[in-house]
Amino acid sequence: DGTIVNADINASAAIAGSKISPAFSANITTTGNAVIGGTTINTAQDKALSIFGTNGSELKLQATNFGGTAADGGAALTCTFGSFFITNNNANGKIHFQTKVSGQSTSEKMVLTQDGKLSIGSTSPSSALQLSKASGDTILELNRTDTNTTGSVGIINFTASDGHSVGSIGMVGDGDNEGGDVVFKTTTAAANNSPFNAATPEVMRITSLGRVGIGTSSPTVKVHQHESSSAANYHQFTNSTTGTAGGDG
Repeated sequence: DGTIVNADINASAAIAGSKISPAFSANITTTGNAVIGGTTINTAQDKALSIFGTNGSELKLQATNFGGTAADGGAALTCTFGSFFITNNNANGKIHFQTKVSGQSTSEKMVLTQDGKLSIGSTSPSSALQLSKASGDTILELNRTDTNTTGSVGIINFTASDGHSVGSIGMVGDGDNEGGDVVFKTTTAAANNSPFNAATPEVMRITSLGRVGIGTSSPTVKVHQHESSSAANYHQFTNSTTGTAGGDG
């Protein structure tokens, strides 16, 4: 009747045909590597389960009791110290990442929502990227891995819809690997994606000595304001009584 029962299959044998019918109703076990879509097992390269396809391989995991219907239920990939799983409520799905420390319970560390929001430390992000930690541990670190003296250490680049850099906040070396200046750049006429492009110039700097330079990258006193032309250079101080117009204060 076409049924295979308790068959011993040689490790080098291949099962031909477009499908196996009837469907397996029990667990399938193997003591070696398993290959789907191929006829040869390369023990040096193939993993416990290897899937090959002529136009790209796809592994479909579907569990009707994991959230969702039979057509679009969630699924999971698990290992000893963590898991990766997708939940689906018939319309929207989330990708969850869980890890654990030995001796502790598995807990969710990161989630990617159906609308493209990524959260680390929270299950319900409200922004495109959200970092959530307790006790002052919400730290975003930009690390330069090689020794640096005057080059860029790290930059947060703000770009317009065309990808042009309209402003940035960066850290550059102050001449020593253990020191740096905070540099602020902005423009009214962005022309390039790079935060180093001349169209988005430096407008202010806070040096490692605590000096603020406005219009200059080399402030010589606590607050140094420089006008690159011969125009007048003013500081204006106003309050709710004086008003905020150019001549007020």
